[in-house]
Amino acid sequence: MMSRTASMIIGGCFLLYSIIASIVCAVIISVWESVIIDRLNNDKTDEGESRWPPDVHSIMKIGLIFLYSFLPWFGVSSFLLAIGAMKNILIFVVIWLVLAVFYVMIQFLILAIIYSYPVPTDFVVASSILQLINLGLVSVCLVPVFVLFKRMGKQDWRAAVVGNYDEYTKYKLDIDNYMFAK
Repeated sequence: MMSRTASMIIGGCFLLYSIIASIVCAVIISVWESVIIDRLNNDKTDEGESRWPPDVHSIMKIGLIFLYSFLPWFGVSSFLLAIGAMKNILIFVVIWLVLAVFYVMIQFLILAIIYSYPVPTDFVVASSILQLINLGLVSVCLVPVFVLFKRMGKQDWRAAVVGNYDEYTKYKLDIDNYMFAK
């Protein structure tokens, strides 16, 4: 099944991406005061005033910290996606779908907060283009995973959560026998 293989590959790729992006965010946060703030403060207009309002520095750092705290969980969900596609466990696929949508939304939210301050136009253009590329890549990855979700969803939902229809029916029969035996 093509969507199963694609979902396993997507899970592996996003797991790798989450690890790399977490490392990059950790490095940026660790050198924030010494390097990033100095660069932002040295970015001056022709009149000699900073192009970056001081409030934006803290907002950008908070956004990076929030993204950094979310990325490991997205990595875990990507691993679960690969396992869910391989073992046919629907709940793992659903977890990844929800977190992938949340991942895209949280990045747009962080940028929207930053854009509410007077930031340089070149930053707005570059970050908007990068965000649209990110949205496109995640959207392309959502399609085969959603196809897998729809195929797996044709099973009984309760059986898909357990992972095996036979185990579900055995469990259900055990409960029914116990309830009606009294």
